[in-house]
Amino acid sequence: MLIYGLFSKPSDSYSALTESRNTSRIDITTTSSEDSSSSTSNFSEGSKATQVSPVSQNHGKNGTTLDLIEADLDFIVPLMIEYPKCYWIWKYRLWLLEEGNKRLHHNVARELWNRELVLVGKMLARDNRNFHGWGYRRRVISELESSKLNGESMVESEFEYTTKMIRASLSNFSAWHCRSKLIARLLDERNASDEKRRQFLDDGE
Repeated sequence: MLIYGLFSKPSDSYSALTESRNTSRIDITTTSSEDSSSSTSNFSEGSKATQVSPVSQNHGKNGTTLDLIEADLDFIVPLMIEYPKCYWIWKYRLWLLEEGNKRLHHNVARELWNRELVLVGKMLARDNRNFHGWGYRRRVISELESSKLNGESMVESEFEYTTKMIRASLSNFSAWHCRSKLIARLLDERNASDEKRRQFLDDGE
């Protein structure tokens, strides 16, 4: 329904609005020379008011793509709370966010993933051993670090997060697993020498 319906084509009213704007711009550029000064000023002000943002270009038939994605993400939250280990809820949520990557400006898409990181943090606070949640968190971090979202490495902050979670529950094997995936990257990004790497492991950091 979303792919072939709501996401697929601009609304008729949006198309008409775009055509009207284009016509107005043509009319403005053909004004007489004696009115050119005021017309240029009016056109400049008008174009600022009617400039289409990257997000608003993604209109579906019942609203913007962003509205549709956010509505479905909100709809899923109670289901995740009731069934936190249902694969398909998590999988569908990821699909919505990936559609955001394709259809929205990267700054808007990044904000959706940032909100998702907050949400998965709350989910792990409720059940810190939920391996579905830990796997999902790694995926969210991977997206936030990606070049398509103008991301940077988050390995230091994620390593600190695993430290906090392990201290809260030493038998949190999901946190240990996530930590093991971070250590090699952490040492590489620190440009650690062989001696520093050995010291790091000996200290049990």
